[in-house]
Amino acid sequence: MNEIYFRKGKYIFNTIGITICCLAYIWLVSKLHFDEQSLLVILTTGLVYFGGLLILYAWVMYLRMYVKCILSHQPALVLTDDELQIYRFEKGNYLSVRWQSIEAFVPFVYKGNTTYNVVLKDYDEYYQQESNWFQRFLLRIYSGIMGKHTIANIDVHSMDIDADELLGLLNSHLSH
Repeated sequence: MNEIYFRKGKYIFNTIGITICCLAYIWLVSKLHFDEQSLLVILTTGLVYFGGLLILYAWVMYLRMYVKCILSHQPALVLTDDELQIYRFEKGNYLSVRWQSIEAFVPFVYKGNTTYNVVLKDYDEYYQQESNWFQRFLLRIYSGIMGKHTIANIDVHSMDIDADELLGLLNSHLSH
């Protein structure tokens, strides 16, 4: 069994950066004073505060992910003889995929960030496992964007392993 963990340094740096941006946004919003009460000023103020709430929400979600993944020392990937387990931080559990169900790992590189899309032979089997209709809807959208039969991706940039080494390790389990 192989366990691959998240890269701690990246998450610490990103958490500090997001915290600084969130605090700067809150400081800037606190300095705004609108003397007029026109419709444009009211809409602008509403958008500014809505943007602040979105940034605050992203900050809280990122901190939640950071605490779950890093401080609790959850592995990002678990490779056993029977299955691949991908940690889903948004749900706090693992997506388990049998090696026999995986067709390939398709690399996707965007601005230097390597991601491996997990392409399945039988997509509908995993689609039906999602109990929530909204999760199934999101899975269909994701599959439409990333390619047919894609259920998840593996973000190599956030892991403590080289991209080529990880692909070799994943493909070696596929060949068994």
